Amino acid sequence: NQNNVPHIALLGSGGGQRADVSLMGTLYQMEKEGLLDTLVYVGGISGSTWCMSSVYNDPEWSSNMDRAMSRLFRPGIEMKQAVDWLCEQMNDEDFSLSDVWGALTSVEFINEVPGQKQRHTFTPNIATNISHLKHNTHC
Repeated sequence: NQNNVPHIALLGSGGGQRADVSLMGTLYQMEKEGLLDTLVYVGGISGSTWCMSSVYNDPEWSSNMDRAMSRLFRPGIEMKQAVDWLCEQMNDEDFSLSDVWGALTSVEFINEVPGQKQRHTFTPNIATNISHLKHNTHC
């Protein structure tokens, strides 16, 4: 009976890179055991959301966790790429400290340079600090 099918959720914890790798490993093993398609919900906070954002970039992630896992083993991103990206973004009126944090986190833990800007807030005090940074760097 379809009404008796349980709603199963997998919740990832926070904890930075450990949470990211832990959730990735859990999803990977669930796929290998044929259990991944039993999940109705996947949720998480902090580090586990890094995993979620990475796998959700691939519309077929739930049927090919090998591709998702491969990001953990690819070469890292040079810090210069992140700095170059930040220098390009500094002229955006919504540029904030969140962009700096996001870029550094992406480079360190996700092996990616941010591609799209997805900011929703603007804090003038942070912008002032970034403006100071902008005028005292070689971007």
